[in-house]
Amino acid sequence: AGNPVILTEPGWPLEIYYRDPSNHLIETVYESGSWSSWDITASTGSQIASDPAIMAKPGWPLEIYYRDPSNHLIETVLEKSGWHSWDVTAHTGSQIAGNPVILTEPGWPLEIYYRDPSNHLIETVYESGSWSSWDVTASTGSQIASDPAIMAKPGWPLEIYYRNPSNHLIETAFESGWHSWDVTASTGSQIAGDPAILTESGWPLEVYYQDPSNHLIETVFESGWSSWDITASTGSLVAGDPAVWAKPGWPLEIYYRNPSNHLIETVHESSWGSWDTGGGEVAG
Repeated sequence: AGNPVILTEPGWPLEIYYRDPSNHLIETVYESGSWSSWDITASTGSQIASDPAIMAKPGWPLEIYYRDPSNHLIETVLEKSGWHSWDVTAHTGSQIAGNPVILTEPGWPLEIYYRDPSNHLIETVYESGSWSSWDVTASTGSQIASDPAIMAKPGWPLEIYYRNPSNHLIETAFESGWHSWDVTASTGSQIAGDPAILTESGWPLEVYYQDPSNHLIETVFESGWSSWDITASTGSLVAGDPAVWAKPGWPLEIYYRNPSNHLIETVHESSWGSWDTGGGEVAG
C-alpha cells in the first residue's frame, strides 16, 4: 500500500521498504539470488501511514522516517541489536501530514522537511543529540499543499519546492533566513501534485510536475524562471507525479503514469519524445 522506496547507497544489498495494507513497515531484500521480507513493525510496534524516507549516510546506522496513523513523525533505526523506533513528534510537538523528505547531502545535519496538518512547512533537525522543529511557513507566510522537494547543490543555498493551496509552484530558500518566491507568478504555469527536481551536477535548476490539465511541465531557472509544456510537444498526458533520471552519458529521462495507467517514458535528445513502455499497468 503506497509507494516503495529503494535503498540505493553503495555497500548495501538491494533493499526495498514500503507500507503493507495493515500499515506495517516491510523490508524486502535481494541477496544470494533470492528475495526475503521482514515485518519491521512486528519488531518495533510502530505502524506506518505514509511512504517511508530512507537515510544511509556513511558513519550513520540505516534510518527510516515516516508518518504514523496519529500524524506523528517516527524514526526507525537498524542497530546491532535489531530494529528500534522513536517518536520524534513526542520530542518536538510537530505533527506531520503527507510524506517526509530527508536532506541527505554530505556536510549537512540530519534535516527532515514535511507538511503539517495546517499546511505549514516544517523543518525538523537532529543536532547535538536532540530533535528540534521550526515552522518555516511562520517565517515566509507560504503555505504548502504537497510533499516538498529539496535541493542542496554545492554552491547553492538550500532550496525547497512545493505546491501551495492555489496550485502555485513555490520556492523557499535559506539565505540568512527563510524566504519564499512564487515561481508561478513568473511563469504562469500551475502545478497539480508533487514537484520533482533534477539535482544532478552539470544541469541547470529544473523542476518537473503535472499541471491541472494533466500536462507535463518543465520549469527552468537560467537568469530567470521559464516554463515549457512538454506535453504540447509529445502529446503524452501525465496523471501522477513524475520521476526524473539523469546519469552521465545518458539523455534526460522522465517516467510517469498516464490517464490510462500506462507507464510513459519521456526523453530529451535534441527534442522531447515519449514512448509507452508497453509493460503492465501502473496505479499510483
